[in-house]
Amino acid sequence: MTGRTPRKVDRRCEQARIYARLAGLRARVCHASTTDSSLLTTPASCGPFLALPKKPATDAAHARPHPALPSHPRHRPRLRAPLFPLVLRSAPSRHAPPRRRRPQPCRPQRAVCRPWRARHKGRRAERAAALPGAQGEAPVQQGHLEQHRQPAAKGAGPAADHVHETDFQSSRVCVPCLVHAVPFRWLKSAGFSVSYSITEGCFTLYARNMIEGLVMLTCVAALMEYPPLIDIVKDKWPSDVIERAQQLQAEIGSIGAYSHSKGIPLIRKHVAQFIEERDGFPSDPEDIFLTAGASAGVSLLLNVLITPHKTGILIPIPQYPLYTATLAQYSGVPLPYHLSETDGWSTSLEEIRAALTKAAADGTGVLPRALVVINPGNPTGALLDEKTMEELVWLCEEHSLVLLADEVYQDNLHRRAAHPFHSFKQTVRRLRSPVPLISFHSISKGVFGECGRRGGYFECCNVAPDVRALLYKMVSVGLCPPLSGQIGVDCLVRPPRAGEPSHARWKAETDAIHAALAQRTALMAARLNALPGVSCVDSPGALYLYPKLELPAGAVEAARRAGKEADTLYALELLEETGICVVPGSGFGQKEGEHHYRLTCLCPGVEEYVGMLEKFHVGFLKRYGRSA
Repeated sequence: MTGRTPRKVDRRCEQARIYARLAGLRARVCHASTTDSSLLTTPASCGPFLALPKKPATDAAHARPHPALPSHPRHRPRLRAPLFPLVLRSAPSRHAPPRRRRPQPCRPQRAVCRPWRARHKGRRAERAAALPGAQGEAPVQQGHLEQHRQPAAKGAGPAADHVHETDFQSSRVCVPCLVHAVPFRWLKSAGFSVSYSITEGCFTLYARNMIEGLVMLTCVAALMEYPPLIDIVKDKWPSDVIERAQQLQAEIGSIGAYSHSKGIPLIRKHVAQFIEERDGFPSDPEDIFLTAGASAGVSLLLNVLITPHKTGILIPIPQYPLYTATLAQYSGVPLPYHLSETDGWSTSLEEIRAALTKAAADGTGVLPRALVVINPGNPTGALLDEKTMEELVWLCEEHSLVLLADEVYQDNLHRRAAHPFHSFKQTVRRLRSPVPLISFHSISKGVFGECGRRGGYFECCNVAPDVRALLYKMVSVGLCPPLSGQIGVDCLVRPPRAGEPSHARWKAETDAIHAALAQRTALMAARLNALPGVSCVDSPGALYLYPKLELPAGAVEAARRAGKEADTLYALELLEETGICVVPGSGFGQKEGEHHYRLTCLCPGVEEYVGMLEKFHVGFLKRYGRSA
């Protein structure tokens, strides 16, 4: 066959879209109809950032148009991809001789025919007059960012379009300049006020600095992703943010490169300093491993501890399902111990001893190796006191258990004066205990909530050097944790200090977050406790409430017939009727015959959705045979 198949015709277009997507751009891609469509170039102002491969052209006289595509350029079909402005112009076929045209600007909108342009020319002029640039605000143009950093004179309009000569003798990909490789949502999250307009076919970006406070992590990440941004915002962003990014850049180089398998040494040093300031005891950076969130550290440690079908791990009930899932993955044996709801979900030593006794009496040969403690608790929000923590350390020493301390909610405290956080590292060092301790922390919780960045760490305390060496070998298999997560950890352990430009705003915003969370938690607990058949323990920490439900027999029977747990039925009907999503307690573990659900206290507008929850609960009781 001498004709080109549709797949071959579109191959270069698809490659252009792939390159654009990798650059974080947006595209409008037109079909090519001849072999010359493979000649893809970029304007000189774009530099080497997006250089597409070239292919030798074939003689236009021998080029044959695709039979499925009309020969006239105006009627050729166009593909549209949700990427950044990218225009692919094809060479003419022998049926459509080229004609000269005036220079065309980069157009992010879809190409349209001349009659449509004529009809809407007046509307475009009206829109252009209403743009911020028309009132004297200088836009940041493609490839001209440095020229437009200062405000324009009053009455000045947008700067000239970023124009490229149209050359129909070879196909061109007209790509935005380097600064626009930064995705817009990313720029917005970094603190820019971003708006974009189409005026006379040109894309315009308006950027105003809004950087302070809790945006610090995003600002540092933005500067690490795009180092030339430092020169643009040097006089506008807080100096401590700039200095931190420059320090990390000097240490890391590029965030696209591998780091040390245990994490960037400078960031591990900062983590050690954070632990020393928190606990008052020294910390060694060599004992610290940065991980892709705390979950990766938990999985690694359980993998090291478990001998399949022979190792038991003591886990609290209710518990975060990560632990049971990871135990199932590595064929470990869960040894559950129940928390005491009547004592505010406190950790009961009697329950732990009972679980150890049961494991020894089973005759299965399961050896308890570790005790998991979540403090503050998930899903309960309970916070351990110092006396209970000391007793847990002595118990681990008595039974030769490794203590796994999940402390990712340590900064989510509602009443710090009455219920302060104490780390297990501090307790172990104060007691001078030889108990092996692994402590976990994460950027997914606290005031950051950056769970998608996958940043966390764990610290080894009283762990033998050969075990640390084994852990190092195992993390080396995964090469290194994500660089963006490591940068997040650095911001977590080094918040703005008193006297630094970002500190006042940082403190005001974090105080507001903690106050709002405490207010919502107290209000929701009081309203839930006022409902019939509901009892809720007040939560001093974490992000949750964990109310207990006394469901009518009709609901339990209906759930049994449907093959569900009764609290699952309750949660599903709540979601269906109100849109409120809660997690049934059966997913966390609970005593036989009990029913709970976990409710998050993060959402604003608590009065509205708690009222909806109250209305649903009363209706649920009536529907299944119990009067409210």
